[in-house]
Amino acid sequence: MMSLIQTLRRNLREQRLIAIGESILVGVSGGVDSLALMHALAGLRSALHMTLFVATLDHQLRGASGDDDARFVEATAREWGVPCERGSIDVRALAAERGIGIEQAARLARYTFLASVANGLGIAKVAVAHHAEDQAETVLLHLVRGAGLNGLAGMRWISPLPTAPDLQLIRPLLNIRRGEIEDYARQFELTPRHDATNADTTYSRNRLRAEAIPLLRTINADVDAALVRLADNAASDESYLEAALRSASAGWTTFLDERVVLKRAEFLALHSALQRRLILRAAHHILMSADDLVVMVAHERVLAAVALAESGEVGAVAELGRGLRLRIDYDRLFVEFEGEPAADSVDTALTTPETELLLAPPASVELQGWRLQVERWTPDPSAARGEGIALAAPHAATVRLRTRRPGDTLRVALGEGQIGTQSLSKWMINVKIPAALRDQIPLLLVDDQVAAVLWKGIILGADYTLGGRDHAGEILHLMLTPTATEIT
Repeated sequence: MMSLIQTLRRNLREQRLIAIGESILVGVSGGVDSLALMHALAGLRSALHMTLFVATLDHQLRGASGDDDARFVEATAREWGVPCERGSIDVRALAAERGIGIEQAARLARYTFLASVANGLGIAKVAVAHHAEDQAETVLLHLVRGAGLNGLAGMRWISPLPTAPDLQLIRPLLNIRRGEIEDYARQFELTPRHDATNADTTYSRNRLRAEAIPLLRTINADVDAALVRLADNAASDESYLEAALRSASAGWTTFLDERVVLKRAEFLALHSALQRRLILRAAHHILMSADDLVVMVAHERVLAAVALAESGEVGAVAELGRGLRLRIDYDRLFVEFEGEPAADSVDTALTTPETELLLAPPASVELQGWRLQVERWTPDPSAARGEGIALAAPHAATVRLRTRRPGDTLRVALGEGQIGTQSLSKWMINVKIPAALRDQIPLLLVDDQVAAVLWKGIILGADYTLGGRDHAGEILHLMLTPTATEIT
């Protein structure tokens, strides 16, 4: 039977947790698990050419005892030649501020502190002392809360550090039993601190540990190992489905900090398992971008969002919880925070319906991510250009930009060379411009007639002008060129 040190070294190698010469930050509470991890990694520093740092946090939940624990870790680390950063956070105040439970707030505080220390030291990996029984408890806790496959997979050997996804959280003891860790501590005469809150069964995890798991052991004496196997199998399946989702959604999903944009037709073509997974992935991405560790989205809300994507009308909304929603557009779905401005909103100087911009060609004006250029041409075939739109206009016509007003009409091609007019509102509905944006989109007017609509980098509604070189007046040449990357 391998010793803890042998198993640890194998884990580091086989799971590729630590590279030779790497710097690692270890989160240490002073309990037996984290103290043993710090001691074991300190002993491997020379063999792995590793630089080790320690961080310890007082959650201010146990008065002087919590502060004493942090000071103990700091002193022990100094004795073992490991630099240590000590911090303190009022977890009760954090819980009240965020409207979350004490357990969630403590987790948020720990990971926020660890991320801050790691970033300050320029370290990319943080090690914590979660072990096999912790994994069993996590899987069981997720199970009774109704988690899906991702929750049943439990904790991973390597995962993004919550609140700092650019950092990695590693768990080198994940397959090692608590008894082995305690044996190691006795062997090396370690003197861990005792946290009395670990026996407080008002906390869900403690109650599972003290009551539920001992009861389950009367049914299966090795239930801990069974739950760990479940996590391993679920993690394997989860990895496969995530790869399938990445492949299936490539090219039509856009992940921004506060919004995820999905193409509706492609989303509806997915298997329902991948549809649900994509909604959860979008919600997780947005909440993590907002430094929110509470990323649970109720199963019923996910199902409702998928159903709305299938049959909902433009503008319909499904609430996902924690301030998130799924919103329906003509050909896209938006997962976003409530109150977010509509995607592709137009940011120009056209701030009110009364505002107008007079253009004196040759003229250039900046729109959101685009530049409109307007030039006057004479109807000379040698002046033909390969790009842009040729717009027939009277001599010395006035060219303006504004947004729509009641009663606006647009000249449209009726077929067989015929030109007619149509209500601009009806035309916008026909071409599926989102209702939330119709009053924001720049319109180009020649004299008092709407001649073109500038939408998503395209000049629309000017088709009737393409053959206008025989026109008795003059030709306006319109061109839109990108100045920034448009959401696709």
